[in-house]
Amino acid sequence: DVIDPQSLEHINMDIPRTATVHPKFELAPECSELDRGDRSLQELAEWLVTALPEEESLVVPLLRVLSAMCVRSPQRGYTQGMNFVAAVLLLHVPEEVAFWCLAGVQDILIPQVWDEPTRIGRVVGLQLLDNVLSSANPRLFERVRCIDSRCFATGWVDTLFAGNWPSDVATRCLDGLLCSKYHAALQRVVVGYLEGIEHVIVPESSGSQPV
Repeated sequence: DVIDPQSLEHINMDIPRTATVHPKFELAPECSELDRGDRSLQELAEWLVTALPEEESLVVPLLRVLSAMCVRSPQRGYTQGMNFVAAVLLLHVPEEVAFWCLAGVQDILIPQVWDEPTRIGRVVGLQLLDNVLSSANPRLFERVRCIDSRCFATGWVDTLFAGNWPSDVATRCLDGLLCSKYHAALQRVVVGYLEGIEHVIVPESSGSQPV
């Protein structure tokens, strides 16, 4: 009753999608259904059948952490992106620590990054992406500035790089963001990544147009 229906629906949909991050979040085949968002929290917990033994799986702890975030801040609820960050945290720390780290991201590290509908934290994060790239590598910035920076939001800012990359890489990125100055860590991650794929983003033969 505490969690708003929209947040609960999104948690229903996102728990199975988080299974791609690491084997500890893998679901059994009977849990591959994604089109139901009307389960109660108890029904969702009972429906989640993990591929690993329960004591080895992190699927239910992930559900508990995301639910606790909704209970902590009912006005914020759940937003996509939390699930991936929580999953990486749970690979390394107990549930309670993962919960408070997630709360710290939302309250301190990138305030309002997951707050709907404005997502002011996302806007600030994208501005930081532009700023760090333009100051660290102006040449590269000029080559990629024609790409809408919002295309980086879902995979980078919303998930703190935990959404699309292998768990070991995501862990190193998240560790830097949480334990270092956010701006400095963001610069190392973003500039290093873009420099590595610069030839893919804008091949020399294509002039200034990205592919």
